[in-house]
Amino acid sequence: MNFVEVNGTALRYEMFGGGASTLVLIHEMGGTLESWDFVAPQFSAKRNILRYDTRGAGLSQKVRGALTIDTMADDLMSLMDVLGIAGKVALAGVAVGGAIAIHAAVRISATRRGGDGQQSGYWRCAGSPPRSVDTSRENGARGPARRS
Repeated sequence: MNFVEVNGTALRYEMFGGGASTLVLIHEMGGTLESWDFVAPQFSAKRNILRYDTRGAGLSQKVRGALTIDTMADDLMSLMDVLGIAGKVALAGVAVGGAIAIHAAVRISATRRGGDGQQSGYWRCAGSPPRSVDTSRENGARGPARRS
Protein backbone atom coordinates (compact mmCIF):
# COMPACT_ATOMS: atom_id res chain seq x y z
CA MET A 1 0.00 0.00 0.00
CA ASN A 2 1.25 3.45 -0.90
CA PHE A 3 0.27 6.70 0.76
CA VAL A 4 1.18 10.29 -0.06
CA GLU A 5 0.14 13.56 1.53
CA VAL A 6 -1.38 16.13 -0.81
CA ASN A 7 -3.28 19.29 0.12
CA GLY A 8 -3.08 18.42 3.82
CA THR A 9 -4.60 14.95 3.52
CA ALA A 10 -3.15 11.46 3.11
CA LEU A 11 -4.30 9.56 0.01
CA ARG A 12 -3.81 5.85 -0.63
CA TYR A 13 -2.85 5.05 -4.20
CA GLU A 14 -1.58 2.30 -6.46
CA MET A 15 0.38 2.74 -9.66
CA PHE A 16 1.34 -0.10 -11.97
CA GLY A 17 1.54 -1.14 -15.61
CA GLY A 18 3.70 0.04 -18.44
CA GLY A 19 3.55 2.36 -21.38
CA ALA A 20 4.04 5.94 -22.46
CA SER A 21 0.63 7.14 -21.25
CA THR A 22 -1.22 6.99 -17.95
CA LEU A 23 -4.82 6.06 -17.21
CA VAL A 24 -6.20 7.50 -13.96
CA LEU A 25 -9.18 5.62 -12.53
CA ILE A 26 -11.42 7.50 -10.08
CA HIS A 27 -13.98 5.53 -8.08
CA GLU A 28 -17.59 6.30 -7.17
CA MET A 29 -18.87 7.75 -3.88
CA GLY A 30 -18.53 5.07 -1.25
CA GLY A 31 -16.06 3.17 -3.43
CA THR A 32 -12.34 2.53 -3.16
CA LEU A 33 -9.48 1.92 -5.54
CA GLU A 34 -10.56 -1.74 -5.44
CA SER A 35 -13.68 -0.72 -7.38
CA TRP A 36 -11.42 -0.99 -10.45
CA ASP A 37 -10.02 -4.49 -9.69
CA PHE A 38 -11.58 -6.07 -12.78
CA VAL A 39 -10.94 -3.13 -15.11
CA ALA A 40 -7.42 -1.98 -14.31
CA PRO A 41 -5.58 -5.15 -15.42
CA GLN A 42 -7.23 -4.93 -18.84
CA PHE A 43 -5.35 -1.69 -19.56
CA SER A 44 -2.08 -2.19 -17.68
CA ALA A 45 -0.15 -3.85 -20.52
CA LYS A 46 -0.24 -0.72 -22.68
CA ARG A 47 -0.32 2.12 -20.15
CA ASN A 48 0.48 3.05 -16.59
CA ILE A 49 -2.51 2.81 -14.27
CA LEU A 50 -3.07 5.15 -11.34
CA ARG A 51 -5.97 4.45 -9.04
CA TYR A 52 -6.47 5.96 -5.63
CA ASP A 53 -8.87 6.35 -2.72
CA THR A 54 -10.31 9.84 -2.91
CA ARG A 55 -10.27 12.12 0.12
CA GLY A 56 -12.47 10.58 2.83
CA ALA A 57 -12.85 7.22 1.07
CA GLY A 58 -11.31 3.81 1.59
CA LEU A 59 -8.03 4.02 3.47
CA SER A 60 -7.39 7.66 2.60
CA GLN A 61 -7.63 10.18 5.41
CA LYS A 62 -11.17 10.87 6.61
CA VAL A 63 -12.59 14.37 6.38
CA ARG A 64 -14.75 16.56 8.56
CA GLY A 65 -16.80 19.41 7.25
CA ALA A 66 -17.57 20.38 3.68
CA LEU A 67 -16.06 18.52 0.77
CA THR A 68 -16.29 19.86 -2.78
CA ILE A 69 -15.60 18.46 -6.23
CA ASP A 70 -13.08 21.28 -6.71
CA THR A 71 -11.16 20.14 -3.61
CA MET A 72 -11.15 16.57 -4.91
CA ALA A 73 -9.98 17.75 -8.35
CA ASP A 74 -7.18 19.69 -6.62
CA ASP A 75 -6.23 16.48 -4.80
CA LEU A 76 -6.02 14.59 -8.10
CA MET A 77 -3.90 17.26 -9.75
CA SER A 78 -1.56 17.39 -6.75
CA LEU A 79 -1.33 13.60 -6.64
CA MET A 80 -0.30 13.50 -10.30
CA ASP A 81 2.27 16.25 -9.68
CA VAL A 82 3.77 14.47 -6.64
CA LEU A 83 4.00 11.21 -8.61
CA GLY A 84 5.60 12.99 -11.58
CA ILE A 85 2.86 12.07 -14.01
CA ALA A 86 3.22 14.08 -17.19
CA GLY A 87 2.63 13.50 -20.87
CA LYS A 88 -0.39 11.61 -22.10
CA VAL A 89 -3.04 11.06 -19.43
CA ALA A 90 -6.59 9.75 -19.69
CA LEU A 91 -8.98 10.31 -16.78
CA ALA A 92 -11.86 7.89 -16.19
CA GLY A 93 -14.36 8.03 -13.38
CA VAL A 94 -17.64 6.51 -12.29
CA ALA A 95 -20.41 8.77 -10.91
CA VAL A 96 -18.70 11.26 -8.56
CA GLY A 97 -15.39 10.03 -9.96
CA GLY A 98 -16.57 11.22 -13.38
CA ALA A 99 -17.30 14.68 -11.95
CA ILE A 100 -13.83 14.79 -10.38
CA ALA A 101 -12.31 13.75 -13.73
CA ILE A 102 -14.18 16.45 -15.65
CA HIS A 103 -13.26 19.21 -13.16
CA ALA A 104 -9.64 18.08 -13.14
CA ALA A 105 -9.49 17.93 -16.95
CA VAL A 106 -10.74 21.51 -17.22
CA ARG A 107 -8.20 22.71 -14.66
CA ILE A 108 -5.37 20.74 -16.20
CA SER A 109 -6.04 22.09 -19.66
CA ALA A 110 -6.03 25.63 -18.24
CA THR A 111 -2.85 25.28 -16.19
CA ARG A 112 -0.55 22.89 -18.02
CA ARG A 113 0.68 24.81 -21.00
CA GLY A 114 4.11 24.95 -22.51
CA GLY A 115 6.21 28.11 -22.73
CA ASP A 116 4.74 28.79 -26.18
CA GLY A 117 1.21 28.85 -24.74
CA GLN A 118 0.34 25.52 -26.35
CA GLN A 119 -1.18 22.69 -24.37
CA SER A 120 1.57 20.43 -23.04
CA GLY A 121 0.73 16.77 -22.96
CA TYR A 122 -2.50 15.13 -23.91
CA TRP A 123 -5.56 15.01 -21.67
CA ARG A 124 -8.72 13.03 -22.24
CA CYS A 125 -11.59 12.58 -19.83
CA ALA A 126 -14.30 9.94 -19.74
CA GLY A 127 -17.02 10.14 -17.11
CA SER A 128 -19.84 7.69 -16.66
CA PRO A 129 -21.50 7.00 -20.02
CA PRO A 130 -25.13 8.02 -20.35
CA ARG A 131 -27.51 5.14 -19.92
CA SER A 132 -31.10 5.16 -21.04
CA VAL A 133 -33.52 3.05 -19.09
CA ASP A 134 -36.82 1.80 -20.46
CA THR A 135 -39.19 2.34 -17.56
CA SER A 136 -42.24 1.16 -19.45
CA ARG A 137 -43.56 -2.18 -18.35
CA GLU A 138 -45.10 -2.98 -21.69
CA ASN A 139 -44.10 -6.42 -22.88
CA GLY A 140 -42.38 -7.01 -19.52
CA ALA A 141 -39.55 -4.59 -20.28
CA ARG A 142 -36.96 -4.35 -17.52
CA GLY A 143 -33.58 -2.73 -17.15
CA PRO A 144 -31.62 -0.71 -19.65
CA ALA A 145 -33.18 0.05 -23.01
CA ARG A 146 -31.30 -1.14 -26.04
CA ARG A 147 -29.56 1.55 -27.98
CA SER A 148 -30.03 1.67 -31.69
